Amino acid sequence: MISNIKSAAFVLLLSLGSLLSPSTEAAIIALPNSGNYQSEVISDNGWTSNYGFGEVDFWVFNLTEESTLSVSVLSNIVFGFSLYDGELLLDPGMLFSNYDNFFGFAGEYLTYITGTDPFTPLSGGSLAGFKLPAGSYTLAVGGNDVGFDPTGRYQYALDMFIQPTNLVSTPATTSLLLLAFAMVIRQQRRQQSHSSRG
Repeated sequence: MISNIKSAAFVLLLSLGSLLSPSTEAAIIALPNSGNYQSEVISDNGWTSNYGFGEVDFWVFNLTEESTLSVSVLSNIVFGFSLYDGELLLDPGMLFSNYDNFFGFAGEYLTYITGTDPFTPLSGGSLAGFKLPAGSYTLAVGGNDVGFDPTGRYQYALDMFIQPTNLVSTPATTSLLLLAFAMVIRQQRRQQSHSSRG
């Protein structure tokens, strides 16, 4: 009986979402790797208002090793972003929180890591060199503007750079190159000494 009530409540929430918004699906977009990506949202303040339904895009990505993440959002309006540990599967609608943990409709739990300050109006921003362990992540991006035109379409460019942290350092690389060069010189001298004897 209780599971039937939960199912009915879930269907009701989904139905209400379709009545409240012209676009019932926020974009959940897979990020394959670093790069510059283009998208749009249907409100200039959807991120500020904690509202999914096409007003916030959710970019999901996986890191196979510890990496540093740098993100910037460029647009004609101010955009905010939030970074979460976990992969969002369905549009969270009104369950979305731009500054706190939240549950998605598929039961996934997203843990807030960092993002734009939601309590400072018109604060945009970027993230530079933020270290993350291997795992699945979701980046929420949406309007953080004044909200005068909640029915427009707002394009933006998301510039994302992911750099693994376990790369060999420059001094170590230089040392390895010098060692390899020394070995090549030694081998050449050996060959010269063997050819001069014979």
